[in-house]
Amino acid sequence: MSDTSNISFPSSPIRVNAETNSKNYYQHQPPLKKKNKRGAKLRVGEIVRATIGDRIDSEFAFVQIPTGTFKAKITQNLRRNDSLLFKVIESNPQLILKVYEVSTGAKNNSTDPLELLRMLDVVDDNFHLNLINKLIEKRNSIRRDDLLELVKTCTLVDEHSSHDIRQEEVFDLIIEMQDGKLPLSINLIKKLLPLYVSEDKISEGLNLIFDFVNQDKSNKYQKLSELFADIEQNSYRKNNIFKMSLGDSDSFYSEIKALLSSSDVEQKRLRESLHLISDLIPSLGLWNIISFTRKIPLQYFIPYFFEGDYYIIRVKQRLIASGKDDPVSFYFSMPYGSSGQVRARVSAFQNQLKVYLVAANDKILNALSEYQSELKESLDQENVGVLEFQLSLDEIRDELSDINTTHSGDHFTIVV
Repeated sequence: MSDTSNISFPSSPIRVNAETNSKNYYQHQPPLKKKNKRGAKLRVGEIVRATIGDRIDSEFAFVQIPTGTFKAKITQNLRRNDSLLFKVIESNPQLILKVYEVSTGAKNNSTDPLELLRMLDVVDDNFHLNLINKLIEKRNSIRRDDLLELVKTCTLVDEHSSHDIRQEEVFDLIIEMQDGKLPLSINLIKKLLPLYVSEDKISEGLNLIFDFVNQDKSNKYQKLSELFADIEQNSYRKNNIFKMSLGDSDSFYSEIKALLSSSDVEQKRLRESLHLISDLIPSLGLWNIISFTRKIPLQYFIPYFFEGDYYIIRVKQRLIASGKDDPVSFYFSMPYGSSGQVRARVSAFQNQLKVYLVAANDKILNALSEYQSELKESLDQENVGVLEFQLSLDEIRDELSDINTTHSGDHFTIVV
């Protein structure tokens, strides 16, 4: 099916509605003003919103744009009442429009992913459905050319990959790169992809490495033992574990590389974990070098110890652009425990702090309700004034949308 759609006219546009005098769109001109006729037409390359009216046949339909309703040639996938953005490809003698962008819907009522694929004229197989669902999570609208670029990039990554890669990790990375206008080159993607392994996987790797080191009685891996002790004791030194330190012979990275080359390591899962960490650290360093361009968020990891296991918090800090306050946010997950997996997002914006938890059951919400007063007292002890404290099950997208309209104050608003 063609990417573009044609709008044809018998000799001039069929004008239905004449309530605007915009110079950016086609509009009917009186016979005595022929010299101005062409000046009122849409420009090639212009983006215009159109709503599909009645279809005439498989190729033609009436479309309504701000200057009126016209007979149009459009892709046969579009149906009555579809509303989306088009790009003007040709304006004379026919108006040719190409699907440009579709909205993902209201924040509390997202458009059906299959409907989005239909309007974007993209095949609705599982791959494209998974990708469009990921885009719905991250964007308010989807440009067709951006979607096609992501599809092409995913195909190339799959062709050049020498091992299995989780589809979701590839989606997360290339969407973030596209948002930051980074080149979607295979070479750069391969270097950055280790950073997008899940927090669960990193935490699992840390525990496997610790178990191996802890079983050694020869003090051969004493330095690694000390580094894990720093995490357990919540020493400030633990915050530097994931930093790239090529000149430091006893850094966590150098110790992991040495352990990886040791003949003592035979277990497959342990070797995989060592590779995961040793690939992650330089990938993180490269990402943060690029983040200095202010196109992508700064990332770092904070390891911590909880109830006998090691975990990590992934911090993603959106750099503040000139004249604009962006939220600072971080994510973390708790992959083990009686409550099942728990994933959290924390967003700080001006004087507002919001915490979002996703858990396998309602045990977490019940625990927060039970200890609500203790949590408020702890915040008071840290001189954090709490203006409002809520526990709710509202949609995360609804809550996030409120951040942009919240004014700064003298206290924190905490929403869990």
